[in-house]
Amino acid sequence: QGLGQAPSLASVHLDFTCFTPYSDARSSVGDDGVAGLGQGLGQAPCLASVHLNFEWNDIIGDDGVKGLGQGLGQAPNLAAVYLNCRLCVNIGADGVKGLGQGLG
Repeated sequence: QGLGQAPSLASVHLDFTCFTPYSDARSSVGDDGVAGLGQGLGQAPCLASVHLNFEWNDIIGDDGVKGLGQGLGQAPNLAAVYLNCRLCVNIGADGVKGLGQGLG
């Protein structure tokens, strides 16, 4: 049913670099997609590390990273999160704060 249902998934590395409103992938990546990814990964019982690269992503905003944090915060064994949001112009202080609050 998704990555979160993989019982032995321990590490995830995903690269969403340079998805822009003009790319073909626009319909699959955005706030809802990133929040959904967090929700799914948060269900993975053995997940220990997550590496997500959103560099130059101008689709994802505050709501997406807040949802990502809320979802990942549910992963019982998550010990390390690497999140690259360099040059993500739609993520501001509210998004970063929400991400941190979600992760706990």
